[in-house]
Amino acid sequence: MMKIKEQIYEIVEKTKDKELYIYGMGVWGKRIRCLLQCAGRDIDGWLDSKKEYAINGDKVYSDQDIKLWDSGSYFIVISSAQSWIIKGIKEQLLQLGLIEEHDFYIFNKWMEKREGIIDINDYYFGYSRKYHENTGGYTGFKKFSDKNSTKVRKRIVVLGGSTSDCGYNTAVTNWTEWLEIILRESGCSVEVLAGGIQGYASSQELLKLIRDVLILRPDLVISFSGINDATGMGMLEGHPFIMKSVKYIVHDIDKVDFGVWDDREPSDIWFMNMKIMQSICSACNVAFLGILEPFPFYDSKNSKDEFARAFFDEDVQQRIFRFYDSVREKIKVENANILDLSNLLLNKQEVVYDYIHCDTKGNQLIAENIAKYIIQYL
Repeated sequence: MMKIKEQIYEIVEKTKDKELYIYGMGVWGKRIRCLLQCAGRDIDGWLDSKKEYAINGDKVYSDQDIKLWDSGSYFIVISSAQSWIIKGIKEQLLQLGLIEEHDFYIFNKWMEKREGIIDINDYYFGYSRKYHENTGGYTGFKKFSDKNSTKVRKRIVVLGGSTSDCGYNTAVTNWTEWLEIILRESGCSVEVLAGGIQGYASSQELLKLIRDVLILRPDLVISFSGINDATGMGMLEGHPFIMKSVKYIVHDIDKVDFGVWDDREPSDIWFMNMKIMQSICSACNVAFLGILEPFPFYDSKNSKDEFARAFFDEDVQQRIFRFYDSVREKIKVENANILDLSNLLLNKQEVVYDYIHCDTKGNQLIAENIAKYIIQYL
C-alpha cells in the first residue's frame, strides 16, 4: 500500500504535461492540494457534481464540462473518504471513456474497498458498522478469537475511533486483531471485540460503554483515543456527546435540543471521560484501561517534514499539540492509571501511511506494547 507522500509524487509525475483537477472539495480534497503544493505542483481547478462556480478564486467545474475537454490533456484525482462516493465518481468517469491511472487516479485507493460499510443510522452516534456475520449479531463490533480453542476465553472490548476501526482500512491488519494473536501466542485465551468506529471520540466511547459494552459482560475494556477528541472534527460544536451526523437523522423533527453548551477544553473532556469509564467499569467488576493513542507527528511543530505539517491546517495542528501537552501533564500530576503511548511512533514514520494511521507493522508494534501492559488483567 502506497503512503501519502508516494502517491503525491506519483501524481506529479503523471501530470507533467497535463492539467490537474481534484474531484471532491471536502477535507481530503483540500489536504491533497496542500500536499501537492509541498511537492511543487498546484491544481488547475476543482470538479464538482454541481454547476460550475468559483470559490476563493479557484475555478470549480461541473462534471459535465469534462465532455468538452480534449482527451488526454487533463488528469483527475478522486478525493473522498467514503467508498460509495469513490465508486460513484469512478463509474461516472469510466462511462465518459476515461481510463483509470491514465486519465484519473483514486487517492488512497484502499478506501474504495472498505468492508463493514458505515450505513447504519444510529440515534446515539449518527452511524455505526454492521458486522453481524462474524460477531453473532453485535452491530458495531468485530470479533477476533481462536475458533479452534476450547479454553474459557477472557473477553476484551476495545473502544476507539478510526485507528481501532477494523473496517476503516482492510488493506492492513488492525492492532486489535494483532492483540488477539499476540496474547494467544503468549498462552492467553482471549476474545477481542473491536468496537472502534471512525470519527468516534471518548464521549461516544462512554455512551457506547453504557449502552452496548456492559451487556456483553467483558473482562477488560480498553479505550484507545486522543486524536478525535483533540480535533473535534466529527463533533457538534459545544456538544461533544453529539456527532454532527446525528443532525441528519433528526433534521425533520421540530425543536430538537442537544443539551447544555459545553465549553470545556478537549483535554478536560477526554480526561473526565476516562475517569467516568473507569468508575463505571469498577462498579461492574470490569477492568478498564484508558490509552492515550500515539500521534506519530507529536513533534511535528519542530519537524522539517513539510508534508507532515501540511496534512493538517495550522489551527488543527495547534489543537492537537495543546491537547496532547495538557493530557500528558494531567496523567503525570494525577498519577492516573492511563497508558501513555503518545510518543510510541516518534521517529517511526515509516510505519504510518497517512500521518495518523499505521500500516500492519505499526499496528503490530502498538499491540505488542498494549499486550505487555494488560497481562496483569488476564
